[in-house]
Amino acid sequence: MRQFHQNLGLRAPSQLTNTVRYFPIVFFQIFLTFTIVVFAFGPWDWPINNPLTLYAFLIAVQGMFLLGYLHAAKGREPAPFHVSIQPQNYVWLCAVVSLIEVGPVTYQQTGGDINFLRALLNPGDAYHVAHETVMSAGYNPWAYLWIMLSPLIWPLLPLTIFYWNRLSIGIKMLASIGVLAGAVSFWLIGTNKRLVDIMILTPWLMVLRSEAPARALNLKKISRFAMALGMAGMLFLPYFGLNIITRGSTGGIQSIAVAENQRVVPAVIELHGFEGRLADAYTSGATALASYVGQGYYGLSLSLQEPFVWCYGVGHSVFYSWVAGKVTGTDYKEILDRSYPRRIDRDFGWSADIKWASIYPYLASDVSFLGVPFVMYFFGRLLALTWIDSLGKNPFAVIVFSLTAITIFYASGNAQVFQDPDTVNVFYFYLVMWYLSNARYQPPVMIRRFAR
Repeated sequence: MRQFHQNLGLRAPSQLTNTVRYFPIVFFQIFLTFTIVVFAFGPWDWPINNPLTLYAFLIAVQGMFLLGYLHAAKGREPAPFHVSIQPQNYVWLCAVVSLIEVGPVTYQQTGGDINFLRALLNPGDAYHVAHETVMSAGYNPWAYLWIMLSPLIWPLLPLTIFYWNRLSIGIKMLASIGVLAGAVSFWLIGTNKRLVDIMILTPWLMVLRSEAPARALNLKKISRFAMALGMAGMLFLPYFGLNIITRGSTGGIQSIAVAENQRVVPAVIELHGFEGRLADAYTSGATALASYVGQGYYGLSLSLQEPFVWCYGVGHSVFYSWVAGKVTGTDYKEILDRSYPRRIDRDFGWSADIKWASIYPYLASDVSFLGVPFVMYFFGRLLALTWIDSLGKNPFAVIVFSLTAITIFYASGNAQVFQDPDTVNVFYFYLVMWYLSNARYQPPVMIRRFAR
């Protein structure tokens, strides 16, 4: 295999300190525990009736996630690797493909009604318009092309930040426009996801691109990062609250219908010294965020009451359930309806389309709840290996680490990365590419012969 780029300068073991080696698992253990605390003690009093089973399961999955990371990270150093494209060319290609696609796809999602003022002042209306447009739209070649080219679109953000210091001014400008255009595309349809992805990935990628990650992760730098993220959160929270307010018909945060015709009414979050519309936006944002962070565990508690029904290995992904239906010539809903989220929708009224059930019922639809802790062990190993290989400057590891980090960030909500075709395909594609690029592992003979 031709080697255009190789990490010739691996860090010495002394530079991969324990702080650097284990920082991700410490962070995500604290984060996942925080989501459970918000669920248990936040403003929403979820009426769970199987707390022992629920919390025992959550302890098991977090324990196995921790164990997987520790087993993989202990004594590990960045692996030698080889890739067949230069960083500048890689980022340039991703930027060009993204800019070619973003215009037609945005036009299709908005139905041609591109309204910046509506997106700013009434994001809920923008969300509803986009949802109705997509639901009523027929075949769109640009959307299918977006799916096919997603391995050259999604990596633009992580690769741009990761390689920033190695890019020319022209490519920096092109890539920045591509990232901004993608964020604006999501913003125009009243969706926060791309903005949130930028916020949560940027600090990690800045550490990974550093030549001295131990200095980047010292207490002073971490405090600065925390303050910057806090300020970004303060700016984002009222917009998030405005988004939620304008999606509903009451102009505020509504109660949530749960099983057996019950409704959960959130406790009032008071911001002393604030009043008026801004205070309402902050209150709504905080209340809605607490629901987003915690409500998935209520869906999980319902799923734990259901029997296991195998989904043929595609239950973790709505998109792959659709693909399986196409391949087998059956209605994909026959496969999708076997999954835990769809069955608690049917049996308890917890909507699979608009409410969350955490990542675990999606995984359990393929491996059962007994198998989920072992899947989380794999995710722990994956997080550790891609983090350390990313420190060795392997671009494929950077992409897989970014997607794995997003998976864990959204774990309390849903199987975020695995639901949409433009992320689940990227995940599996670069998982294979990362494996093949690793010089420690030899590809099968047929692949090696093909690559010559």
